[in-house]
Amino acid sequence: MKFILNIKKTLFLLLFANNLYAQTIETNIQGIVIKDYKCSVNRWVEGNLVNRNADSFVGVIRVKIIDKENDILWQGVEKIAVGGQNGRSFTVAVSVGTCLSPNKVQITLER
Repeated sequence: MKFILNIKKTLFLLLFANNLYAQTIETNIQGIVIKDYKCSVNRWVEGNLVNRNADSFVGVIRVKIIDKENDILWQGVEKIAVGGQNGRSFTVAVSVGTCLSPNKVQITLER
């Protein structure tokens, strides 16, 4: 009986994890979205930046780790360029804290 319950739990977690990777997150710049966002215990945030616009985007991606009291634990930036109607993967190493719950991750773009 325990074996069957463990299989059900494993299947649920796999389905839940697959749904997390299928999401599309809007950014603060119209026409640019983040797909396949992932957060790791190993302290990194990654995903795919997709530019639906015709013009290229050149700027920085800013990642903030915010705790449950809305204090910024850490923030960092990475330079990024993505052509028009194109995509590019990104990975940002988190230096302090973790991007997992109860903390929150905020991702913004800056030109």
